[in-house]
Amino acid sequence: MAKKGRSPSLISGSNGKPSPATAKKRRACKRCKCTISHGENLFEIPQKSGGFSGNKPFCMSCFKEILDQTKKDIDEIELLWEKHKE
Repeated sequence: MAKKGRSPSLISGSNGKPSPATAKKRRACKRCKCTISHGENLFEIPQKSGGFSGNKPFCMSCFKEILDQTKKDIDEIELLWEKHKE
């Protein structure tokens, strides 16, 4: 069977990839609601809600927790793959 295009990623889903950014104005972290001040580093994750889409800001601490959880999820999926690929 021929492969068609780039393989989809479980991490990015259909909304796109997380990207690093610098706050151009004061923003609130989507997860913990802490203030992200002008000039601070953050990560933006594309999300859809109620028909609208946009990049939601996450502070560096929350993004690290999201990244750690994603790694755990991938490890679990890899274990399932190893058990069921035979």
